[in-house]
Amino acid sequence: KEGELMEGGETHTADVRVDYQGDPILNLEEDLGTVTWGHQFRQAMNVNGGGPLEEQTITDCVLHFLSIGWKLLAAFIPPPHLLGGWACFSVALCMVGFTTAIIGDLA
Repeated sequence: KEGELMEGGETHTADVRVDYQGDPILNLEEDLGTVTWGHQFRQAMNVNGGGPLEEQTITDCVLHFLSIGWKLLAAFIPPPHLLGGWACFSVALCMVGFTTAIIGDLA
C-alpha cells in the first residue's frame, strides 16, 4: 500500500507495510533525502511542526514555548542524506554528549 504524510502543508508519500499485529509500518527511506536544514528549522519554529492550527491546543503552545531552545539546538543537526547519514549521526552523538555534560554539571 502507499500512504501520504502531511508535514507543514507538504505531502510526502511512503510505502506502508503492516506488521503481524496490523499496525502500519512506514518506510521513510525515500523521504529522508528531501529534508533540508531550512525544513528542520521551519518545523522547530512551528507548533506541532507546522500542523493545522485547528489541532493545536494551549498545552501544545505552552510546551512549544518551553522547549523551543532544545528544538532549535536539534535543528542544527545535519539532514540524514548528507554524507550517507554519518554527518547526522556524528553531530547528534556530539550533541547527546554535550547535553549529558551540561545536565551532569547542573546536577
